[in-house]
Amino acid sequence: MNLVTSAVTYDTRNPGRIPRPDEAAHQVWDALRVDRPIPKSAAKNSVGDEGTRR
Repeated sequence: MNLVTSAVTYDTRNPGRIPRPDEAAHQVWDALRVDRPIPKSAAKNSVGDEGTRR
């Protein structure tokens, strides 16, 4: 089993809010839907890519 988190960013005006999915999140879901590897570009600049917890 592989665990994956969806690429997310926080709203710059309200850090407690996560905006609607962007293109990176769609890449994750599209890859999962067709059982393909998730592109590395999907996680670039996401909160999980920062290596820190908020």
